[in-house]
Amino acid sequence: EDGILLFNSLKYRTTNVFEITKTLGITRTAFYYYFTDKDDFYETLVNYKKEEFLKNYVYTQADKLDIFELLVKLFEYLSNYKASDEEGFFLDLIYNIDYVKQNDLLDQIIKKDDIFEYTYINGLEKFSMDTKDEVFEFVFLLFEIVFHSALNYYLHNVSKDVALHQLKKKLDYLKNGIIKEEYRGENIWER
Repeated sequence: EDGILLFNSLKYRTTNVFEITKTLGITRTAFYYYFTDKDDFYETLVNYKKEEFLKNYVYTQADKLDIFELLVKLFEYLSNYKASDEEGFFLDLIYNIDYVKQNDLLDQIIKKDDIFEYTYINGLEKFSMDTKDEVFEFVFLLFEIVFHSALNYYLHNVSKDVALHQLKKKLDYLKNGIIKEEYRGENIWER
């Protein structure tokens, strides 16, 4: 937790190991005992928060989550840190998100090589995609939309409800397309 609070005041891209050790009150030797470099330290913090999200929003669900429900939960998780002690860390994380590393998050949620035997997500079989790579690519796009929505929420003076409504509208467009209503499937947000 101290490391996360550290990045509330220090920015990941501009800070260095000296500043980290000084702020945390540890020696460089102690730092390098546990971490190979600044990136390793930061990734450990990100993985801690990723596990927190999975534990509190995914693994505890009685039923499988629809992918779109999962994305709304991810937005809610990220948005909960606005105006908190950890806001700076999350804002920096949202700015610097590595979409390639989201593969790890999705692997932890799916936990299977066969995309149609996923553990925690429901509904991926409805997508017109045949391979795990295609699903990952599409889900990265969805994650990017969630992170962009969270960034807008953090940086602009909109309420969480408005930001969430805007996100759901974007996800609805992706799920149902932009064809006229009479040709569209069920609106997932009006159940």
